[in-house]
Amino acid sequence: MMGAMDEKRNACRMEMTVKGRKVTLQFTEEPNPDVAMQVKRLLLGTCLLSAERQNAE
Repeated sequence: MMGAMDEKRNACRMEMTVKGRKVTLQFTEEPNPDVAMQVKRLLLGTCLLSAERQNAE
């Protein structure tokens, strides 16, 4: 049987599969703008690299 802490932890977690790989996202109760900016930069950088590779082909 799950305890209250386990239920709370699972409510802040999301699991999905991206390109065949399991990805787990863990969220906090309080927003962290620094982490949000890091994720945004990472996603934009990945998108730009992908576009550059497609243009090179």
